[in-house]
Amino acid sequence: MFAGLRNKLSNFSNQFKKKVSEKPETIPIEKTISHKERLKAKIGIGKKVKAMVTGTILISENDLGTLLEELELSLLEADVEQETALEIVSQIKQKLVGKKIERTRLDAVLKKEIQEALLNILNLPGIDLLEKSQAKKPLVLLLLGPNGAGKTTTIAKLTRFFQKNGKQCVWAASDTFRAASIEQLEKHAQQLNVRIIKHKYGADPAAVAFDAIQSAQAHKLDVVLIDSAGRQETNKNLMEELKKIVRVAKPDLKVFVAESYSGQA
Repeated sequence: MFAGLRNKLSNFSNQFKKKVSEKPETIPIEKTISHKERLKAKIGIGKKVKAMVTGTILISENDLGTLLEELELSLLEADVEQETALEIVSQIKQKLVGKKIERTRLDAVLKKEIQEALLNILNLPGIDLLEKSQAKKPLVLLLLGPNGAGKTTTIAKLTRFFQKNGKQCVWAASDTFRAASIEQLEKHAQQLNVRIIKHKYGADPAAVAFDAIQSAQAHKLDVVLIDSAGRQETNKNLMEELKKIVRVAKPDLKVFVAESYSGQA
């Protein structure tokens, strides 16, 4: 997804540069040569007047024209959500229309403005996990998402982060549905020296989460990380199971783990 998006934005940038590079340079009013002065120079009367140009381009809405419409269509074809595509186009338009750009800096400025437009959209408020772990003990995190997206690996990464900051964790092996899920979690737990609470396959995942929270309270641990089976929203039974985990564990944070390149799928 991101490779396609990068290509679409690069194509827009190249087309825009080609179009505006054909524009005449902006000449400041005070530097222009009047008709009378040109006549004087032509007939040899008075001093020669030199026209000084700034070498800048004033971007107008007309310069962008259909390019923004084409960019919007390209973003939609790259599986960017419609509202997001409209916002990207709007941000770029706001940043470029009415802006004076030196010809020699056109490429750099264009890249910068597009980058800032994307950052404005993607820059969501952050979550201070350490602050949350100080405010509540234990802090309970439930990781959920589709199959194979990396929930178990993310649990290991989060645990390493907490350990580096002096926090102790316990894991709940609440994926009792997928074969070898508990063994996979145990392997990571051994490497990180983390306590893991597990039941048999087919057991109630909510009960596993409950036991992990009880263990954290008994041993005064800082963070509980709950693994869960990968699932799609079309699987009614697994979705009901997830609702039960939430009701029982009452997680402070629900962390959704998914593939970034899957677009709107």
